[in-house]
Amino acid sequence: MTLSTFTASATTCEVVPGDEQVGEEGQLRIRGRRFTDLVQSSEPLLAGVNRPVLDIELDPATGRGQLKGVFVLQPDGVSGRWDGELLGRIEKGLVTASGLARGTGDLESLILYSEFRQTADRPAISPPCRDPQAFFEMEGVIQRED
Repeated sequence: MTLSTFTASATTCEVVPGDEQVGEEGQLRIRGRRFTDLVQSSEPLLAGVNRPVLDIELDPATGRGQLKGVFVLQPDGVSGRWDGELLGRIEKGLVTASGLARGTGDLESLILYSEFRQTADRPAISPPCRDPQAFFEMEGVIQRED
């Protein structure tokens, strides 16, 4: 088994709201919220477009909640993609999540594990899109199944 570690940043450039409902106690339930994130990394197997689709439970009064969903990360210039699942929490309005994905195509024998941490501040680098919605730091491991 071969491991390599990585760091990356992701910028949310588009959000499609999905189905939102407010529960009796003020809880916000969101189903199928779609995001388009641009991932920047020196790791060529990651740099590209990530498209998470999430279900979110959120208490707007406290900024606390949880999320789960799936994602498809398509690296630029790679004939293959990552298909994965995400699970995370929201504290003070900021997301922390873990993702696990299997590669397809040229990435077929690879597994991706990534931690996502939303940052409150805009990063020093110029954002890759005109109207960024959120910023994330990513780190993790790519493992080859031998």
